[in-house]
Amino acid sequence: IYCDLELASEPAFRFILYMLMRGGMVVLNGNDPVATEQSLDLFKIQSMVTSPRGLAEHLKFYEHTDVRCSLEHILAMGGRVPPELLERVWARMCTNVFNDYGATEVGSVASSDLRDINGIPGCAGYVIVPNSVEIVDENRIAKAAETEGIVRLRTPYMAAEYVGQPEASALAFRDGWFYPGDYGHVTQQGLLVITGGVENRINVGGDTKLV
Repeated sequence: IYCDLELASEPAFRFILYMLMRGGMVVLNGNDPVATEQSLDLFKIQSMVTSPRGLAEHLKFYEHTDVRCSLEHILAMGGRVPPELLERVWARMCTNVFNDYGATEVGSVASSDLRDINGIPGCAGYVIVPNSVEIVDENRIAKAAETEGIVRLRTPYMAAEYVGQPEASALAFRDGWFYPGDYGHVTQQGLLVITGGVENRINVGGDTKLV
């Protein structure tokens, strides 16, 4: 596995630890970006964990060289992969590109093959069992499927608070749920769709509007 995320981040720590426990090889960024890319082919690295921005940087190497990409899977975390970038990655790097939605406080919550959800704006992927995603109103009352509201998350491995930060903890952790600050809805098929951020909305006569 190749990972270019910050080592202190939850995803990088989790994936690297998992690979080492299996006895696999982990490749990290070196001082020379070209040498790093060449090492992926040299050691036949099968999987990449990166951000959409990192993915765009890796793609530049393959689009300007004749090096064959050995990757079998790419997991993009921390944001949505733009459709135009995704098309180029499919053509030059790998067709098995997955996204991941989550947070350090709760870990991965939803994921999907981007071939299945690329045409759905804001789609974060299918909720991963046994994780829970609820959509609630401002009073923390659960809303029906397909109805937009405030997203809250719960996983078996989530944190309970921010150490030494009681005010921030009171806002983000409530009633056993973590509130990431997103608006969205969950479809009947279990797809989580993010439509915006809570901080980017105002309440007008009881109706929330994007600003």
